[in-house]
Amino acid sequence: MTKYSKLLSNVIGQKIDYFSLDALQKAKLFYDCEFYTRAGKIFFAYQEYNYALDAFLKGNDGEGIVYSYTKLGRIQNAIDAAIKFKLYALAGSLYEQIGDYPNAARFFSLKTPVKAATYYIKSDMHYEAGICYLNSERYDLAFFEFNKCKNPAEVQQGLQSLEEVAVVLYFDKKYIEAYQIFIKLKLFDSALICAYELKDKQLIKESKILIKKMSA
Repeated sequence: MTKYSKLLSNVIGQKIDYFSLDALQKAKLFYDCEFYTRAGKIFFAYQEYNYALDAFLKGNDGEGIVYSYTKLGRIQNAIDAAIKFKLYALAGSLYEQIGDYPNAARFFSLKTPVKAATYYIKSDMHYEAGICYLNSERYDLAFFEFNKCKNPAEVQQGLQSLEEVAVVLYFDKKYIEAYQIFIKLKLFDSALICAYELKDKQLIKESKILIKKMSA
């Protein structure tokens, strides 16, 4: 018997007047007939969070489980469930809620790297923030964060990653974006090559002036 047949059988067999039931009675009926998510949503709406959690667990409803644990103040359980169900934004929000910004950033970075960067910055993790901005094509911000790293090795690695992106942009014929990065990195010979590709006389002139100053 399917759960739909079970629901109908219960209503008819027990002569239940479905429309006379209050919300929680309907939730109990849905629960008994294995409509666990529907029952859980009703229990949750009426702040019966323990019943909601039980229903969501039986229905394997990830979001419902996370929100129910949260309402019950069981934050670590909520985080574990969010990770299990790959609800990374929820996991990030829960870590944010308890002030664990590095872990909040780690999970936000999987879906919303720009948001993750702000939490890495709060944690004084500028290299990680730079990588998030780099992955979001926010090259100016990536350059800024890499240069704020206290560890010289991280500065070097970050700027090298930015240079690699500029090379990829060049071969993708995104010459102006590549030019702008090369200028920031003071790689003026590479910038000049981009300027020639752009056939931009002003940029060619400016690049040559910068090369000359660098050689002086």
